Amino acid sequence: MKRKQYSHHRALLILALLSASIVCALYGYVYYQISQSIDHALLARDIVRAGTSDKNQSDKISKLHASTTKDRAEIVRQFISSTDVVLFIETIENMGTQAGSVIKMSGLINTAPTNSVGSIRAHVEAHGSWHAIMQTLLLAETLPYMTTVDAVRLNKADVHGVSSDWQIGFDVTMLTLATSSPSQK
Repeated sequence: MKRKQYSHHRALLILALLSASIVCALYGYVYYQISQSIDHALLARDIVRAGTSDKNQSDKISKLHASTTKDRAEIVRQFISSTDVVLFIETIENMGTQAGSVIKMSGLINTAPTNSVGSIRAHVEAHGSWHAIMQTLLLAETLPYMTTVDAVRLNKADVHGVSSDWQIGFDVTMLTLATSSPSQK
């Protein structure tokens, strides 16, 4: 009879070991599934954060674009068209009319636009009274375009026998924007 008791214990021991193995396997499977679920949740959280960050960046750029619309429109007005050399010449000639000086323009150079920005440059000579000459220089420096005035030379002139006249020479450069023809639009 003793033998039967041991065989009964063996069956219970085998059942206990089998149950423990099944529980360990199930625990490992559940642990793996939870680990995978956490990894997916963390990845989803990172994607959401990146999307939110991208949306915030996009919103900031959109607000900046909207807030600078007027400024961007003003910038274009500070350039003259690269094809509008006549406007440049008229602008320079009008300085003399407004200031009361006589203007001669020479050495007109129209630089082709690079990346849509170019320049028109001319040498300007003017003579007249001290006030007219200073007014001409002031008008050249305050033109409503992107303008550079350099190589300024001022002399007392003896024009037509009048020694009270002054002569000024300077180079003036205006930035130009390339304009597209209707066929390019």
